[in-house]
Amino acid sequence: MSEHKSYLIEQSEKVVDLQQKLEEARAVDDRSACELLFVELERIGDDLTGLNPSLDGDDLAFSNFMLGSICSIMGLWTHAEQAYEQALSHWPEHVGLLNEMAECQFELGNYSKAADSLERSIKFGGQTPILLHDLAVAYAWNGDVAKARITLINGMARFPNDTTLTEALKELDLTHPQ
Repeated sequence: MSEHKSYLIEQSEKVVDLQQKLEEARAVDDRSACELLFVELERIGDDLTGLNPSLDGDDLAFSNFMLGSICSIMGLWTHAEQAYEQALSHWPEHVGLLNEMAECQFELGNYSKAADSLERSIKFGGQTPILLHDLAVAYAWNGDVAKARITLINGMARFPNDTTLTEALKELDLTHPQ
């Protein structure tokens, strides 16, 4: 194990805990708790940024993945995109990273790149109803309604009991009749 690995794992666990606490604070509209949690996330992000020049390989990719996650949690989508891109340069087949990048691309309004990330995620990790749904949404929002429709139909054939795909196809048919 590298000299930084245990620190990075510890920080990653803190980020997950902070994200959960932030979701809980947001649910009850506790703004002061949110502010304190943001301060802690910023501190971890600053620490990782300072550590990055001394990292390489998997450690650097892991640190950048965490930085992307922190920026996403805080709504700093452009910064998240940059961190995810750096992590993906080392881990181009990392499914979780590709899924987070897709979310980031949706937030930035770049539906073509979101579709690309989701296609790669499916290629490396397999199809799930939610990934197929999100891919269809990315296609539709990028203006490729036919591709969105086919993705949903194929998804329904693969996952016949999934109501998410069925409802999405109904909505697509309402908003974009054939």
